[in-house]
Amino acid sequence: MATKTFEELKQLAIQIRDEKTNKQNTATRIGTQMLEHLEKLEQDYYDKNQTDEELKERDDKLIELSDNVFSPIKEIYVTGVSELSSPTFNFKKKTDGKLYFNATSKGEIIAAGAWGLSDLKDYVVKSYNYQEKGIYFYLVIDAEDIPLDDDNYYSYLPKTNPFNIIENPSIYTYLNVSPKITDNTLSIENGYRKPTFFLNTNLDKYFKVFYIDGLDNEKEYCLRTLRLNEDGESPRYQINIGDDSSSIIQILINVGEISGEIKYGNITARAVLQNTDEIVGNLIFGNTNTSIGTLNKIVCEDIANSPTCKNTALYESILKLKDDIVKDNNIFFNDKLGIGRYIKELYTNGFSEDTEYCLRTFGWNSALNAWQVNIGTSDGSFVEVRCQDSVVSYRSIDNKGKYAAILLENTDELSKDSYLLFGNTDTSLYTINKTQATSKNLNPKICIEKEPFFIDSPYNKYFKEIYIEGLDDKAYCLRTLRWNPDKDGGVVQVTIGDESSAIIETYVYRDNEVSIRDLGTIKAYIVFNGFEEIKNNGGNLIFANTNVNKGSLNRNIVESFVNQPNINTYFINSEIDSLHKYDSVRIPPAYNGYSLPKNPQTLKVLHVGNSFADQPISKLQMWLDALGIQNVIYGIVMRAGGSLQQHLDTIVNDTPYDENSAFRLYKNINGETTYTPNVDPTDKSGSTTTNNQIKLSDCLQFTDWDVITFQQASWASGKWETIEPYLPNLIKYARYYCSNSGVKIGWQMTWAYAKGYTGLSSYNNSQDEMFKEIVQCAKNVCSYYGIDLIIPNGIVVQNLRNVPSSFWGDALNSIRGAEQWTSGTPVSDFTDDGMHPNDIAEYCTSAAFVMLIYGACYNKTIRGINATLGNISGDYAKVARQCVLKAVGDRFNVSEIDVSKILE
Repeated sequence: MATKTFEELKQLAIQIRDEKTNKQNTATRIGTQMLEHLEKLEQDYYDKNQTDEELKERDDKLIELSDNVFSPIKEIYVTGVSELSSPTFNFKKKTDGKLYFNATSKGEIIAAGAWGLSDLKDYVVKSYNYQEKGIYFYLVIDAEDIPLDDDNYYSYLPKTNPFNIIENPSIYTYLNVSPKITDNTLSIENGYRKPTFFLNTNLDKYFKVFYIDGLDNEKEYCLRTLRLNEDGESPRYQINIGDDSSSIIQILINVGEISGEIKYGNITARAVLQNTDEIVGNLIFGNTNTSIGTLNKIVCEDIANSPTCKNTALYESILKLKDDIVKDNNIFFNDKLGIGRYIKELYTNGFSEDTEYCLRTFGWNSALNAWQVNIGTSDGSFVEVRCQDSVVSYRSIDNKGKYAAILLENTDELSKDSYLLFGNTDTSLYTINKTQATSKNLNPKICIEKEPFFIDSPYNKYFKEIYIEGLDDKAYCLRTLRWNPDKDGGVVQVTIGDESSAIIETYVYRDNEVSIRDLGTIKAYIVFNGFEEIKNNGGNLIFANTNVNKGSLNRNIVESFVNQPNINTYFINSEIDSLHKYDSVRIPPAYNGYSLPKNPQTLKVLHVGNSFADQPISKLQMWLDALGIQNVIYGIVMRAGGSLQQHLDTIVNDTPYDENSAFRLYKNINGETTYTPNVDPTDKSGSTTTNNQIKLSDCLQFTDWDVITFQQASWASGKWETIEPYLPNLIKYARYYCSNSGVKIGWQMTWAYAKGYTGLSSYNNSQDEMFKEIVQCAKNVCSYYGIDLIIPNGIVVQNLRNVPSSFWGDALNSIRGAEQWTSGTPVSDFTDDGMHPNDIAEYCTSAAFVMLIYGACYNKTIRGINATLGNISGDYAKVARQCVLKAVGDRFNVSEIDVSKILE
């Protein structure tokens, strides 16, 4: 029965009350009582509604009052401290035109700052390094309503969480996009108060940036023309600048673009437009009245107001957060000209921690044919780096390992006619950010690239490896590099020496060989790459150079075997001792990788390895389900205990693996998952199984794989001589057989054995030594074969081992660790048998594959994903994921794992 309204029930009660039957009295009594009861229910209903409305109104008012509680702190973000206890944020606005700030925690001042009131609005400001505590606050402050009081501080609560960068978008923009700087403040792109480039006109709104140089200071100029010029083959925005008689320059910008520039005689002009959809027809045409659209020369001739004219970073989406690390992209503090935009990375090795350094000079030096970057103190220049576009450039300071390395970008925006900065001696301006400059994480390309053998030399490119022993404590350089036709029918002559004389001369007969010169106390070993080029060109590239600051010998690298894997191999194999001093040994070539696909319709990945890959891969589907990743095909070619040499032998000899192998295939298509443990790779449907042994060549041809990963057998994963030459040949064959010519090659760094395990005998029974050698081999793979896709599972497991054992508590037994191989073996070594991963290690190592390949292709991360495996859940899972995320962020170094405050 349908529910009746109050009005319908009233009418029913009246009808009962008034009926004229023999039961009229009963009807009257019942109807009257029913009507009274309904009226009371109705009143209760309205009373409740009124109460609900009053409560809602009160709640809304409370929310409104809460939102309207005044706080000048619009945004706030802190670095250098992990928590704030009973914090206060205190401000004093004084009549001297400045705002003074301090922050306290536990009643102690931890940060302070002072800024001009005129600099605050719409700007990010940064606190001082108070008492060298290393704590910095970034703030967006609206100081208008702070009381003017020379004596008292006023305390306020912030509107945002100082530990959550996402809640502070303007500060996030500043930290991730090279900002403009005005005095001691940093411009926020969203709130940036654009200078006025053209006066007395409403057309200035179309100019985001306008810079001009070379004008006659005695003349007045104006905007003569701004229009959409549709006269040619394609429409363009036309900008003319001139005086009262004629135009002096014209800039044409294609529709669909926003920036353009022109150089005409002594005049250079650059423009970046905005609101271009409103530029239709002639907005102004042929104007000769310089009082209209007057060029604001003071603003337009100051590069500080237009540091970028093609600043694509402003129009691209902001960099996404990488795990829980926000990259501090501050190359310099107080970078008034925005030069940090052009220096992508700056790394210093060996600089004094107690000295303040600044950028002294930056600009094109036509005599050097290079970008000149001088870093120094207030007393003088410390180092001058001569840079080329998009190439890591080095300069030695003492020829003994102290150097600066710089990687430039966006230099096409800069004029080569003048310096952007010259002779700065104020270390409070363009101050080198030491946190940035000494961090390997924040200078990834510099720190991944192999250091040069000869610093500040264009000829370093010809040297693949150099090892020299027997040098005394002097500075050395490349003295001679030339084609010598008189020696043995023609050789490349390489001479090393000091400022007065040559000390050793080596002869190169061909590329990719170890060339040796033994003078008794001094020995040199060189692997060359450029023999034919120098032979064909002939002559002297450099001859009898005595300037040890040019082509400086980088002793930090040439006196270490670690950076000379091929030379090191022959020492280890005792082959060099049997060679004549002019003999050479052949080295196989290397091959580069390609890029990961982005949002592919179907992702196809092949893992070639043994159980150290098979076990993590077996847990991938757990992560794919948790992340919602579908349409993935991944397989593993698994040979038990298989080494690179064994994998290569099956291809070279065209023979199948033995019985301890299989091709396992996983498919996740439209949410339907299938797993086939013994696939016949010759049937490309993947539906046929086989009991016959498989060939690696067939597996490589099975489909057009997007990614193929390799790994070395665990016992040999820290032995470079077992990786070279097998890996480069495997890469060659993978590219030959795979139908995707752009297949991405990856390397899984495996983990060190448990402490006390007998397999450590080849590493001096040291887990630490095995771990270090595994990491070094991964670095070599990265450097020598161009493989930037490193799955850092060796770091992942070592991070797990770095978690305090007390954190796991009694659950450690259920999570399981290594057997007690010796009394010194920690329970929490995270293997089942000294080698193979236990459950939590499988959880983590599979997650690393997801982060670096599967998640990377589909823009997914394991952060905050509640994936569980057995007892691995809750805080255990969070800490496990932290171990993975930190390894992904720093793939060659172990991280501290903080379990006192578990956040995701």
